[in-house]
Amino acid sequence: MRQEPNKKVLLSRRQSFVDPKLQAGFWSIYSQLGSGPDSVLSSEEGLLRGDKVVCSISNGNSVEARKKDIPREVREILLPKAIGLLFPRLVDINKQMGYTFAEYSSGKNTFNMRSFTVLGPEWIDIRGKRILAVKATDQPYLEAQPAELWLGKNGRVLRCKSANNIIESSTQQQVLRYFPKANLYVGEISKLGKHKK
Repeated sequence: MRQEPNKKVLLSRRQSFVDPKLQAGFWSIYSQLGSGPDSVLSSEEGLLRGDKVVCSISNGNSVEARKKDIPREVREILLPKAIGLLFPRLVDINKQMGYTFAEYSSGKNTFNMRSFTVLGPEWIDIRGKRILAVKATDQPYLEAQPAELWLGKNGRVLRCKSANNIIESSTQQQVLRYFPKANLYVGEISKLGKHKK
């Protein structure tokens, strides 16, 4: 669930799978913008298999199918969606290191070069507590402004600062304090994948 001041609530549900050899994968993203009869549903489902990516995008009443051959120079560095989402938890954040890999972008039906860099330890204040975190940057494509991340010991994102906003992790109790209807929204999110296109 995402809620920004003066904007509609965005609900989204993601699922992604990848085989152990990182050669095949599937992902689905179901979203609902707003609530009630004026809400707008959208979805994306994609399949990575061998040297091809196939993707279907639904927005309201329109459905668009996309297919892309994976260039030879991209195949060895292509990161499946399931791994990309968890990347900070899968690398050694105790060493300063930079990583660059390719990711499929369904919006432009192309492959972007994403860079993730571990910078090192840094003290931050979160909800009145001083925490030693690991600072990193995540740049989704070459022309993008990198997001700054502060990670916990297990790679979990504690704070994310981008050009548009700052997001901090919260406990369930804190979320419910500010969003008493959060449990209702979570119930709605679980229904998103059941809508017929």
